[in-house]
Amino acid sequence: MKKNLEALNPQPKTGQEHFTFDYSPVNIKLIDFRQWSQSDLVSNATRGILAEFIVASALATKVPGKLFLICNLCIENGIIKLQLGGVNDESRTGT
Repeated sequence: MKKNLEALNPQPKTGQEHFTFDYSPVNIKLIDFRQWSQSDLVSNATRGILAEFIVASALATKVPGKLFLICNLCIENGIIKLQLGGVNDESRTGT
């Protein structure tokens, strides 16, 4: 049976939010996870996210982790182009 699921609407977090177990907060905060998982800013897994954060900050966007929805960053012949507006999945993923 196929169900229609509601779209997720992530909101920016402060890092002070607690993880919960059985609807009760535990002694682990979101900031603890962020420090554990993303302290190495030069790892392959983090560099792309960091680059998106820097560009998003320069554009003053408040859309967490969704930079690809509002712009496309291209480098052609040493010239950096920032294209704002809709970006289709093919150009975003390179397929």
